[in-house]
Amino acid sequence: MLSFLVVGYLFFNVSMYEAYSIIINTEVNAILYLFVIELFILFISSIKWGLFVNSIARIGYLKLLPIFFASEFISNATPGTRIGGEPYRAYKISRLFGVDLSKSMATTVLDKMCDYVIFFIMSLGSIFVISFMFEIPQMFSFVLEVFVLFVLSSIVSGYILEKRANSEKRYIDAIFHYIYNFHFFAFLRNRFRTYHVFERFCISKMHKFSHQIMELSKNRGLVEIGLFLSSIRWSLIYLQSYIAFLAIGYEVSLITIIVTVTITMILSFIIAIPGGFGISEISMIGIYTSMGVPPEVALAGTLLIRSFNYVFGLGVNYIVFVLVEGLGLK
Repeated sequence: MLSFLVVGYLFFNVSMYEAYSIIINTEVNAILYLFVIELFILFISSIKWGLFVNSIARIGYLKLLPIFFASEFISNATPGTRIGGEPYRAYKISRLFGVDLSKSMATTVLDKMCDYVIFFIMSLGSIFVISFMFEIPQMFSFVLEVFVLFVLSSIVSGYILEKRANSEKRYIDAIFHYIYNFHFFAFLRNRFRTYHVFERFCISKMHKFSHQIMELSKNRGLVEIGLFLSSIRWSLIYLQSYIAFLAIGYEVSLITIIVTVTITMILSFIIAIPGGFGISEISMIGIYTSMGVPPEVALAGTLLIRSFNYVFGLGVNYIVFVLVEGLGLK
């Protein structure tokens, strides 16, 4: 259904022939630059995660690299935008290298948190710019308002729960009860004879996991390096889009690139669709157009940059995933 909406939007709002003519005239050297930047984004992301992993266990980066690439395929294939592969990473390094699962999961959480800190900063700036400096479709404005309210309510709720430990325990107990008694989770009742045994098991794992996160986050230098590498990663993502438009002979201001890419990430995050397919393309074209970019240029630039995302996210990373699972790379 979404695919038909995408096609319908493009058909009625954009000259497909003009966009096609722009794309086929793209310089080969620029394509190579985009390819190299995509690789750099993946390598920097893997190095960042590798730093957290090596703070708890000595594992060579070359051994972690295929696991990271395979997890990126999962992140692109699951609902949301580039999230979902983190548990896979934690499981693989736990199984292949004997790392405690709580520790390995803590590395992926901190790795992702570094990305989210930078993303949140860029999101606030982008929302401010697009809300007060440009006219945007009402739908985009509504979704952005929902995003801001969601983030703020999450922060406030987290603070309240932290101050009210008894209430937090009551909510956790209710969740555990629901999970333990859920009809399709009979295997839990078979493994844990009583609810109290199940509850003690879950709480011990949660305490161990939170302890590992706290221990890792105490390493201030490690966190600062993680934030620095996340900043480089986001800078390369913006640079890639900037070069994509230069490749088709149209210069888009860097502020327009940053705002469009960031807002698109927000929309893809809220509207959970594998790889952000459809939503990302419509959002990019709509925002670029509202910020003064010709529709056919917006379409051509969007298709060019998204093609790289799909080729790597669902192509190259899938091949690595098959190799990791099929050959048991270690």
